[in-house]
Amino acid sequence: MKNIYFLLVAFMVTSLSFGQVFITELADPNDNASARYIELYNAGATAVDLSTWRIDKYTNASSTISQTLNLTGTIPAGGFYIIASNASSTGFFDAYGFSPNQFDAGGNNVAGSNGDDNLELHDGTSVIDQYGVPGTDGTNQNHEFEDGTLVPYDSPAMAEKIKVIPQRWQDKIRLFGKAEYAPIKDLMLTAEYTFSKLNSDNVTGDNQVLTVNPERFVLNAVDPARTYHQKSNSKTIYKGLNLYAKYNKSFNNHNFTLLGGFNREEQGYEYFRARRYNLVDVNLPALGTATGIIEADDSFYEWAVMGYFGRLNYNYQEKYFLELNARYDGSSRFAVEDRWGFFPSVSGGWNIARESFMQDVELISQLKVRGSWGEVGNQRTSGYYPYVPGMPLYEARWLNENALQKYSSLRSPDLVSAGFTWETVRTTNFGIDIKMLKNRLSSSFDIYKRETLGMLESGVDLPALLGTSAPDQNSADLKTTGWEFELSWNDKIGDFSYNIGATLYDNKSKITKFESETGIIGRNYVGREIGEIWGYVSEGVYAVEDFVPGSLNEDLMNGTLIEGIPVPRGRTVNPGDTRYADLNGDGEIFTGNNTIKADIDPETGEVIPGTGPGDRKIIGNNNRRYQYGLFVNADYKGFDFGLVLNGVGKRDIYVNNSIRFPYTYEFGVMYVGQLDYWMPDRTEAYFPRNYPLGGVNYGYSRQTQTKYMLNGAYMRIQNITLGYTLPVDLLKKVNIDKLRFYVAVENVADFNSWPDGINTELRNKGGGATYPYMRGYSLGLNLTF
Repeated sequence: MKNIYFLLVAFMVTSLSFGQVFITELADPNDNASARYIELYNAGATAVDLSTWRIDKYTNASSTISQTLNLTGTIPAGGFYIIASNASSTGFFDAYGFSPNQFDAGGNNVAGSNGDDNLELHDGTSVIDQYGVPGTDGTNQNHEFEDGTLVPYDSPAMAEKIKVIPQRWQDKIRLFGKAEYAPIKDLMLTAEYTFSKLNSDNVTGDNQVLTVNPERFVLNAVDPARTYHQKSNSKTIYKGLNLYAKYNKSFNNHNFTLLGGFNREEQGYEYFRARRYNLVDVNLPALGTATGIIEADDSFYEWAVMGYFGRLNYNYQEKYFLELNARYDGSSRFAVEDRWGFFPSVSGGWNIARESFMQDVELISQLKVRGSWGEVGNQRTSGYYPYVPGMPLYEARWLNENALQKYSSLRSPDLVSAGFTWETVRTTNFGIDIKMLKNRLSSSFDIYKRETLGMLESGVDLPALLGTSAPDQNSADLKTTGWEFELSWNDKIGDFSYNIGATLYDNKSKITKFESETGIIGRNYVGREIGEIWGYVSEGVYAVEDFVPGSLNEDLMNGTLIEGIPVPRGRTVNPGDTRYADLNGDGEIFTGNNTIKADIDPETGEVIPGTGPGDRKIIGNNNRRYQYGLFVNADYKGFDFGLVLNGVGKRDIYVNNSIRFPYTYEFGVMYVGQLDYWMPDRTEAYFPRNYPLGGVNYGYSRQTQTKYMLNGAYMRIQNITLGYTLPVDLLKKVNIDKLRFYVAVENVADFNSWPDGINTELRNKGGGATYPYMRGYSLGLNLTF
């Protein structure tokens, strides 16, 4: 019976009237009441004659009509018009071209809502719609159609209420065992074994609930045959074994520690998923209560590493320190003949404060210089079996007419390089540690160079007609240089003790070797600084004065630029389009052949046109520079306070999406901060000219450039904690060692210059949107018996 009801709902939907017109208000970015806009949108399949329609403006304070606007004209099916109001006249504008079409306004102007007013749309006999944003007050969660049908809006809040919520159950077992045995004095034998198993069961589905688009007030398509129930399971098993021996020996202030051992790790993963469509009853979802297509899939992988290691530590009178390390590691990610790598390291230090000539220096309590050099291996590859040219199975797009199903086929195997093995990360470090003023002032400084040798990259340039990408190989070297600085002060004044500290660090990375000499922008090349951003230099927008008089049509399009003004290759620009600097001076704006250097004609010695980066250059870098942190801890008679903040001092970000720029595609929406875009009467606007469906030259105007670069620097108050610990004397009476109550706030605040809706530290979650950092509050206690 419930299934029949679902079908009836679908039938009712098809019978709804779609000839409705909806009203929305678009505020002027400068909050100029005389330049607000009202949008009328026709969601129907036929045009609507507005000859008997009007808009009434109500003042909330008195609930009376303050102004009335009579309408004329026609709204096409699925189209919308914008009514604009200004001090001199009321215009009726076609939103797809923004070309004025004046109509009789009955001598009245509509200034739009100023926050205290409402707008009502009438068809001559009844109210068709009222201006408002659905669901903003938490009450209007449904849209009411002309026949009284209520359908929920497709909003995140409603999705949580009406759609299927994914469920997950996880069981994790972790066992750890350790055994130690001392056969002789100073020698300890140790065995460690770890076993863990993670089992995850997941259930999800789709009940195809009918919803309304809250931006256009039209129904979202639903199909009962697309309802489904899905169950999946994954299992991960990890095993780790460590066997090592440690020997300590000291004589005449010479102290030695020798360590040697073996370790092995392995992990296996399995995944299975089953889905079935066309649920008989969406309220009783199961694989067995569906009648449609069954989909099933699985996957698995395994990996293992094994190695031998040794270490020698030596110190003399706690003044001179030396450490030698060596590892010999193998990985299942490489072929048998390339599986093993040897990685040594050495470090040493001198505690100058321990020397006799420093004993009378009361100002300095510790002064230590140190240095190190070492190598470690990195087995990062594009997959678990990169040396195996697999041929994945897939369903082809053509049918077997006899079996009435798709053919199964095999994809072409990927290319595999011969002889690739571990990346080697080599680090050289020098540092100094100092403590002064009876250990109250502490500081350390490090300077380092880290080289990644034999990076696993697809370095070979292959012809496009090959139809596949280049394989992994040890094709590149990377060098990183950087420094780190720490400073802290620790002191106590009576019952008040406190600790304040700060850190500051920075680094830069460059490619020092790459197998390919093409130098393609966006890929590695010798000299490339990691994070660099290539783009154009903005020079504002093209103005009407830049075009030959009389060459522009009534829509200010298709004109001819005045001689001497750079022309984009293969494109006709219009007033309001972004204008870029002609960096190479050839009279046109072009990307070149996307390489870092232009080609030179060997006969003439001149640059070959169309080669190199064209009119682009490096305009920024998205690497985080001058990162810093600050902490404060204080304690007074049981009360304690903690503060942690961090930030980035310099970073460039370029964002090109619908959160940053207005109306980037056909069904895009606009936000308040995006309304300052170019128009014939607004030539100093921030954003460039827009076009129907976000097309024509709009994408060209939004290319990576200097004008719209974001400053990614920020400072964030990460945590504030306030606590109180009860006196020990009081707790002894109830056999409690320590009892502390605390309240903490996470992500308290951040300070930045980013536009609303953009967080440069978070990943794009679709359409440019990012989840904000969640502010968290916690109350708790720490109890120790």
